[in-house]
Amino acid sequence: MTEMDYQVVLALLQQSQEDVLGLRKQLAAHDSSALQGSMDRMQASMDDMLKTLHATQTSLKQTQVALNEATDQNRKLSSEMVKYMESYMDERRRREALESENLQMKKLLKLYQSNGSASEQVKIIKGKHFGRSSEKGKAPSADVDRGQEEHDFDGTNPPDNMDSVVEPAATKNEPASKLGKQRINHSKNTYGADEVVEHFSDVTVLQADYRIIETRLVREFEHIEKVVEHRYHILRCVDAAGKIVDVYVPRDKQDLRMPGVETIKSCPASAGLLAKLITDKYQFHLPVERQVARLKMMGMDISKCTLNFWLQKAVGKLTKLMPFLKASLLAQGSHLFCDETSEMVCVEDSLTKEFHYRKKYVWGLVNPIQKCVYYLYEAGSRSRKAISDFLGDFTGSMMTDGYNVYRMFADGEPAERVQWQVCFAHVRRKFSESALVDERSQCFVDLIGNLYWIESMIKLKRLSAEEARKERKEKATSILIELKTRLQQIADDSLTVYSDSLRKAVTYALTFWKQVTLYVDHGDWDIDNNTGERSMRPLAVGRSNFVGFGSHQGAGLGACAYTFVETCKLNTISAYEYIKKVITLIGDEKEDTNDYSALLPSVLAVK
Repeated sequence: MTEMDYQVVLALLQQSQEDVLGLRKQLAAHDSSALQGSMDRMQASMDDMLKTLHATQTSLKQTQVALNEATDQNRKLSSEMVKYMESYMDERRRREALESENLQMKKLLKLYQSNGSASEQVKIIKGKHFGRSSEKGKAPSADVDRGQEEHDFDGTNPPDNMDSVVEPAATKNEPASKLGKQRINHSKNTYGADEVVEHFSDVTVLQADYRIIETRLVREFEHIEKVVEHRYHILRCVDAAGKIVDVYVPRDKQDLRMPGVETIKSCPASAGLLAKLITDKYQFHLPVERQVARLKMMGMDISKCTLNFWLQKAVGKLTKLMPFLKASLLAQGSHLFCDETSEMVCVEDSLTKEFHYRKKYVWGLVNPIQKCVYYLYEAGSRSRKAISDFLGDFTGSMMTDGYNVYRMFADGEPAERVQWQVCFAHVRRKFSESALVDERSQCFVDLIGNLYWIESMIKLKRLSAEEARKERKEKATSILIELKTRLQQIADDSLTVYSDSLRKAVTYALTFWKQVTLYVDHGDWDIDNNTGERSMRPLAVGRSNFVGFGSHQGAGLGACAYTFVETCKLNTISAYEYIKKVITLIGDEKEDTNDYSALLPSVLAVK
């Protein structure tokens, strides 16, 4: 019962009491004793009810007070609950932030463990860009005063008998890498020219009292470069039968040049001009735009599109020689040098159908014995399948780096046919980079430097393959044993802290230890893959001069052009003269079955 309900009931009771009193007065006037007794009892009952209502009112007030106290307590509890929930949410947010930070730290730790510390990487990158390019010697010390080195040079000329100076052999205490090379040739350069024109003095015009004591030679060099257009006036005739024939007989009997002999089909450029365009681009790395500009300076106004078409036609004929060059390269029992590099090639995106330049790869293989260089482009693939399909059933040996694709020669059927050798220069390079951040790597650089010193002595003495094998067995074996012992000590030592770069270098060396030391048993093998890496240099220089190739077809033709230019250089013949001569000897048929093995650079005689 609420306070309002109680007041209503109380009012009703009071009204009833007044009604009872009124009735009682009326009954008293009529003197009805029975009704009076009933009314008394009703009055007594109503008094009791009134007392009960007063007691209920008192209890209700007490309950209201208790309810108010409970409400206040509830408000306090609610306020405390809100504060607790706010504290809980703050703690939860802080915990989530800590978990996120912990996850980020784990990622950074994983990145650190996989790539080494940032400071090491920065030092290594600085060393690559600003340090010494040579990996043979000891890493330069931070305490070296470069200014003092300049003052130490006294400016004296080398001795006259420098040709007879022989570098001293490296001692055990002094690694070979500390002994610098000495110049052995200080003679003047001798000039030469394709054509020599002699200009003699007329002795008949001398005065009578002049006596000739000597003839003094004065030389001048002139560069003549021009484009000559040959116009043949061919007579088109018709005979008695109505048949039309073309006749050309030179008016000048000493003119032996005939139309179409010096050119290729559908191209007015002569073999000499095409050879010039090919060598300018692929030997001297001159972009097509600059060739167009240079030809324009000579009076020949030609578009870039036309020039590219001429190059495509000319190099397309050279592709017919590629199978014969490949057969020479993969001669059974040969020792190959293999490497790969990237080129930018414009290809179509399979999703958007738009064309973009993407990084693709070109393989380079060198056979020094057969004197041929071969560049392989298989749709830009650097996969195992690309090189495996190219090699086919080749049997011999191959020098490479530690790229994973070459591990197919480590076991299985390819290992039975091909002996796999890994480059020692790559091992040395990793320790050279590590020496920039961890001086404990320097001892490995010095030991490998001693191995290279032995190789230098072998070349200097011009030893045969068998003599070189014995020399390596006698002098290199002990160095290799010491080198592997130190490598294994670091690999087995899990307590000492080494830099990540040193750990990686040690792991790399031990992983390919069998392959990098294989050269000791073969006197005619090199210690490193520098021959293969040098074959990549022309492509690297080309990348710095033009963007790339416009298609897979263009990249394939570029690989073909590089192949013949570098093969000519290996055979010490002129790439220009070779291409000029061979381009007119190759047939124009698409399905050409002729044997062109006699036209390879190692066979065809050119100057």
